[in-house]
Amino acid sequence: MRNSTFIKMQVFFLACMLPAFLFGKGEVVYTRLQSLYSNNAGGWNIEKVVLSDTATVVSFSVSFKPYSWIQMASSTYLSDEKAVEYPVRKAVGLTLDEKFYMPKSGKTEFQLIFAPMPKDTKIFDMIEGDGCDMACWYGLHDAKSKVKIPVAREEVDAEEVGENMFRTGKAVVRGKIEGYKPGWGYGIVAVTDNTIGCRPENTSSTLIRPDGTFCIEWPLEHPVWDELKPGYGSDIPVYVRPGDTLDLVIKAKGEGIESVEYTSSHPKGCYEKLLKCKMPEVYAEWERKGEIWKTLTDEEFWAMTKETMETGNRLCDYFVWKYGLSPWEAHLLKARQQVAVVINQTVLANWMLSSRYGYYPPNEELRRDFYEGNDYSLYKVLNEMPTDDPSMSFIPYFRAMVSRMKDMQPMTDAWSLASMGDVDWSDVEGQRLMDSLQVEALRGVMGFKEIPYLVQAYLVNKVCDLPDFLTPEGRKEIVEYRAACLTNPYLKRKIWNLASDYAQPLPATTKLEGKALEILQPIVDKYKGKYVQIEWMKPGKSGFDFVNNRMVNLIPDFRNHKDLQFVFLFSANTCTKEEFEQFVKAYLPGEPCYWLDFEESSILRAQLLLPNYIKDITLNREGEVLSTPFYTADERQFRRSLRELLEKEE
Repeated sequence: MRNSTFIKMQVFFLACMLPAFLFGKGEVVYTRLQSLYSNNAGGWNIEKVVLSDTATVVSFSVSFKPYSWIQMASSTYLSDEKAVEYPVRKAVGLTLDEKFYMPKSGKTEFQLIFAPMPKDTKIFDMIEGDGCDMACWYGLHDAKSKVKIPVAREEVDAEEVGENMFRTGKAVVRGKIEGYKPGWGYGIVAVTDNTIGCRPENTSSTLIRPDGTFCIEWPLEHPVWDELKPGYGSDIPVYVRPGDTLDLVIKAKGEGIESVEYTSSHPKGCYEKLLKCKMPEVYAEWERKGEIWKTLTDEEFWAMTKETMETGNRLCDYFVWKYGLSPWEAHLLKARQQVAVVINQTVLANWMLSSRYGYYPPNEELRRDFYEGNDYSLYKVLNEMPTDDPSMSFIPYFRAMVSRMKDMQPMTDAWSLASMGDVDWSDVEGQRLMDSLQVEALRGVMGFKEIPYLVQAYLVNKVCDLPDFLTPEGRKEIVEYRAACLTNPYLKRKIWNLASDYAQPLPATTKLEGKALEILQPIVDKYKGKYVQIEWMKPGKSGFDFVNNRMVNLIPDFRNHKDLQFVFLFSANTCTKEEFEQFVKAYLPGEPCYWLDFEESSILRAQLLLPNYIKDITLNREGEVLSTPFYTADERQFRRSLRELLEKEE
C-alpha cells in the first residue's frame, strides 16, 4: 500500500499538470480574472483566458433576462501591455455582429478567438469598439499575477502654459483619409470652439475632397487637447496650439477609423502617445440608481466620490504606464478625469441640496433665513480637481465645468439674496452684490485666499449672462468690477473680449448663400411667402416612428396651411434613392420629399453648421434660415412657437 505522502505528491503533480493536459503544451491559462475598470459589461463574466502560439481564447458566461438579446461586434480586439492590438477572428457559441437571444434559463456561454497575444502578457484590455454602448474591460489580469503599476508622476509643462501660449492665432489641421469613400464621415469634418464663453456658431467645418483630403483652420486662444469631428463616426483626438500645422493620415475602416498618424510642425510635437491613449472617463454612475439623491447622506456622497476618484486615478496610472506618457501628458490625462468626475458630482450635490431644502417659502420675511446659513460642504468636491491651473482651459470639459457652476446651490442662493429687499439683481448694484456673495460662498467652500483660476474663469463666463436691458455704461461698470478680481492675464483680456461679443445680439436669421442656396433653391422658390420646416429623415424603424408617432398630428394639420409648409429631406448617407422612394410611397405619399446625394448633403451640413447630428432647418417667408429652428419633437412646443411667431407679425 502506497503511503499517504506519495499519494499527496501525485495529486499535487497532477494538479500542476492539469492545465497543460487540457490546453496543450506551452499554453498559459488565466482563470481568476479581474479588471481595473469595465464599462457596459454587466452580466458578462470572463471565466477563462488561454494564451497560445496560435490564438488567444476568451471564454465568457453571460447572465441576462430570458429571451432578451446580446451581441458582440466584429470590431472587438485585445490590447496588450505595449498597446499592440489583436483583432477577434471568430466566435464560438454566437455569431459576431448578430443578435443572440438568451434561452429561458437566462444563461449562456461562448468563446471569442483572437489573434495570439504574447504568452508572457500579464495585463491587457478587451474592447468591443468605440460605440457608447459597447462593452470594454481595462486592465484584465489574473488575481494571482503580480502586476506592479506605479503611481504616475505629474508635472505641468511651464512652456506649454507660458503667457506666450495664450494668444490669438489659427492652427491648421490637414488630413488624408486612406480608403476614403463618398459618404465617409458624411463628407465633412468640423472643430468646435470650447473656450470659455464660446458661442455655438463658432463651430468651423470643411468638406472632405473627393480624393479624401481636407484642410481646416481652427481659431484658437491657447493650446487645446480636443477632437476633430467627422460628420458621422468616431472623433479624432488632436493637440494643437495657435500657429501649429498638424498633418493627419487617417486609415479608414468601413465607416470608422482603424488608425491615425500625426505629424506636427511644433518642436514638441502633438503628444501622439496621449492622443492614442483611448482611456474612458470613470463616473460614479449615480444616474442609473434611481432618485438616490433624496436619501443619500453626506457620508455616502463622499464615499462614492472617493471610490470614483481612486478608480479613475488608478486607471490613469495604468494608461500612463501602458503608453509611456510623459509627466505633462499624465497631468493632462488625470486632470481630464478629475474634471469629469467633479462636474458629475456637483450635479448630484445640486439634486441632493434641492431635495433637502425644498422650495423657498412664500413669505418674504422668511426667505433671508431660508437662503442664509445653508451647509454647502458637498461642494468641496471642487477641490478634487486642479483649481488654480491655467492648463485646465486646454481640456474641453473645463468650459462645461465653468458654465455649470452657476447652477450650484451656493450660486443660486447668492443670486436670491442679491435680489431681496430694495436691491434689484438685474441692475449694476445687484450684479456686484451677487458677484461678491458668490465669491465669498466659494471661498467658504473651497478655502482659498487668493481667487483661483477656476473661480476667475467663472466670473469671466458670467459676462455671457448679463441682462440684455443693461445700458452700455452699466455693462462696462459690471465688467470693470469683475475684471478687478482677476489676476490671470489671459482671463483679463478674455472678459473684455466676451463683453464686446455679447453686447451684440445674435441675428435672428442668416441668409442662404452659395451652394447651399443652390441646393435649397427649389424649396425656397416653391414655398416663398410661407415658413418652411425642413425635417431630416432616415428610413427604417426611426423613420417609421417619426412619421407615425412624432408627426402623426402635425402632418395632416399643416398639409394645406397658409403659413407653414413641411418638407422632408433624405440623404444618400442614410439610404439609397430606391429606399427613399419606397419609404415615401409607404409613409409619406403626397408630401414634398427630396433626396440629396453625398455631396449635396455634405454641403448643407458644412454651410449650415450641422456636422454632428441631424438638425432640422426652418426657413422664414423670405427663405432665410432661422437661428433657432422650430422643434417638432415636442408637438405642444412646436405649435406654441409657431403661434407666437405669427402673432408677432400681426
